[in-house]
Amino acid sequence: MFAVQTIEDFTNPDGLLAWEIDEDEVRVDAVKKINKFEAVKQRKTGGEKYKPTPGEYFVPAIRPPRGKDRHQTIAEWRENSLTEDDEMTLTDKLDREHFTPVRIED
Repeated sequence: MFAVQTIEDFTNPDGLLAWEIDEDEVRVDAVKKINKFEAVKQRKTGGEKYKPTPGEYFVPAIRPPRGKDRHQTIAEWRENSLTEDDEMTLTDKLDREHFTPVRIED
């Protein structure tokens, strides 16, 4: 069994890992997030005069922030996402430049 498969198998629909939430005294907070793509879809289709075209659907088109010519890398994203209060997670312990799958023997 691969480590990635183990994580997928033991992640609930909310993205929480079973071994993290099954402790009796664990705290779970709800953090409000905005899905930018869903917000754009709602703005485009929310007017009273809007009538969808048959078969219409939307796909995201992501552009880098103004003044930048590229998106941030995963290493930059991880570094920017961590705060002093965050604990080290499995992905934070992995080498920041490479991911090597590990085979876990049953």
